[in-house]
Amino acid sequence: MESETEQQYLEEIAQYGQRKLLLWQLAADGRSFCGVSATVKALGLEDASVEEQVEAFVEDLRQDGEIRQEYDDGTDWKQLERLYGDTATELLEEVEN
Repeated sequence: MESETEQQYLEEIAQYGQRKLLLWQLAADGRSFCGVSATVKALGLEDASVEEQVEAFVEDLRQDGEIRQEYDDGTDWKQLERLYGDTATELLEEVEN
């Protein structure tokens, strides 16, 4: 089960409407690499709002509105879909409604 902060991150990321961003964060799951928490630490944004923290994470992963090519190429998206696809779908549907 995610922490309250992790749930806030996921809900904020869902606002961007990009499934891959959600899958990436779900794979990070609050660990100290790859996800929002790592970006926050690296950029010294610990005191920033959740919205600002997620925006920094999204900008770090994206280029021209899509996942940067180096991240996209090095990720097994099929595996992430198998593991986290249902959760990503639920989060995206919540945003739509």
